[in-house]
Amino acid sequence: MTEYDLPWKEVFDSYLQDFMRLCLPEGHELIDWEEPIENKEQELPRLFPESPAPGRVADKLFRVRFKDQRSPTWVLIHAEVQVSRTTDFARRMFVCHYRILDRFQEPVVCIGVIADKSKKWRPNHWAQEVMQCRVQFDFPIVKLNDYEERQEELEASDNPFATVILAHLLSQVSAKQPEARFRFKIELIRRLYDKLWGADDIRRLFRFIDWVLDLPQDFAVQFKERVHQIELEKQMPYIT
Repeated sequence: MTEYDLPWKEVFDSYLQDFMRLCLPEGHELIDWEEPIENKEQELPRLFPESPAPGRVADKLFRVRFKDQRSPTWVLIHAEVQVSRTTDFARRMFVCHYRILDRFQEPVVCIGVIADKSKKWRPNHWAQEVMQCRVQFDFPIVKLNDYEERQEELEASDNPFATVILAHLLSQVSAKQPEARFRFKIELIRRLYDKLWGADDIRRLFRFIDWVLDLPQDFAVQFKERVHQIELEKQMPYIT
């Protein structure tokens, strides 16, 4: 695991249901959220011993139960975060699908979370045909910059994953603009307290925001001071 994996992995560990509710609502309705979610991430190194692919910052595998009154079905959800464009992403998702399927012999849903800046790159399909032997694989993707036009909705949402997406989008528009990034970061932290979330949620989301909206040293010092002021103002010293 690299330093780039950890923040994304943590938000998926904590907010899989919120991610599905916000980004894939039809899939969210199929899952029985009363059943425990099994984290199968420990299986991934055995399934994929090769070096991580370029641009991949997080790879998660969960086992959830689908609603079905006649025969409830366990389904494996593989979520992969891709932050830069790469030519073999769709093929790699197909490889992930068949390796996980072969290992567990259970239905598998692979979801691509596309976090690059391109509006056009939407890799959700891979196919190959040789001598009448054809393979076709389609999978759902969540394109994070599709939410650029929904910023007010994200700001107003009580869904924690909305804050994750908002922080990611603001990190992209504030690249090489430390003053703007500092302002965005303070606004996001203040909003964490305004939502009246619990201490654990505030700490988790703070860690993601702090990582994705990194600041130069001088601004980082100012940021820490402002956070302390916000904590005193809100009388909720959850972060520092």
